[in-house]
Amino acid sequence: MEIKIAGAGIAGLSAAITLKRLRKDFDISIRDKADSIKDKTPRGVNALRNYAEKIDIQKRYADLGFKLQNFHPIKRQIFLLNTGKYFDIESNKKPIFYTTIRGIKSSIDNMLLQQAIDLKINIQWNSTFKKEETDIFATGAELYSHCVGFGQHFIDVEETDTIYILQNSKYCPYGYMCILPYSNNEATIILGKFNPNHQSQIKSDYNKALQEIPQFQDYIQGASAKYEVNGIGNYGLPSTTINGSSLLIGERAGLLEAFRGYGVHNAILSGYAAGIALANGSDYNTEMFFQSLERGLQRRIAENELNLSSERILTELFDRIPNNVSWERFRSELKYLEKELLEKLDLSILMNSVDEWNRKYPFSIE
Repeated sequence: MEIKIAGAGIAGLSAAITLKRLRKDFDISIRDKADSIKDKTPRGVNALRNYAEKIDIQKRYADLGFKLQNFHPIKRQIFLLNTGKYFDIESNKKPIFYTTIRGIKSSIDNMLLQQAIDLKINIQWNSTFKKEETDIFATGAELYSHCVGFGQHFIDVEETDTIYILQNSKYCPYGYMCILPYSNNEATIILGKFNPNHQSQIKSDYNKALQEIPQFQDYIQGASAKYEVNGIGNYGLPSTTINGSSLLIGERAGLLEAFRGYGVHNAILSGYAAGIALANGSDYNTEMFFQSLERGLQRRIAENELNLSSERILTELFDRIPNNVSWERFRSELKYLEKELLEKLDLSILMNSVDEWNRKYPFSIE
């Protein structure tokens, strides 16, 4: 049986690997319009949220059959707020995040690509399938740009064990700016904006924060900016992840969570789920994503439309707990305060805002 996959990114490769491991008799082909894996993904650092997972994500990916290495554990996180306030938090147990680098030979993309090649999966670059003959679409964000990002990738940084997150509406309204380090003295500094109506001036806002925030200035002292980093993303509540007889995975399916992202993570998991479905002739089960997607969209709309910003929540939390605190206590207190503030909102206004969002930005599968 022949299976055709459009897109040789993380989602498409994950689907192909899963399918081929289970059904060696299947003839699996991937086509991608990019010239190479390097052209698909520029060099930069991504963060994977390990704190929200019951099973460490490295182990989980290995259990699913993916040969992934070079994850960099992060146990310390610093939130920078306005008026000089900050939280310096550290996990006493598992890593809060893992960072992984993209766009180089040892990247997560290239490791999946090599595993696919080892399994004799046919991959063609600068090529596409006809829509009607495609079994799996893994072609990334193709509709609205609900969120945008701009930043730079630095080399020769000294500190690689801490993620910094700036929550300050002066520099990053409806978003945040962060430092994402990797183990080889590299780091990506990026500003993300998550409101479709407030995406202008992102480059100037980034440069202003980089020049005016002391912690950012200290961090890049002696380092060199080598590459610009840009990105867009779509978020919403897709009504389905199937288009006719084709399965949609990753961001092509709308599986980017509006508040916390999970782009790489959901790409891997949805690719795995699609591979399982086609291998076993079973339903393509994506229910695991939708509770998180709905929660994330509600939280994002509460920030964008109802003035419940992360900056506001963290500033209120600052008055309740010490600024040097364990990650475990910080996470518990944050979830409690966030729930308390959400409950004070008029739920009907929030739900009407979600409905209005879906009308304004319908997530088409065509």
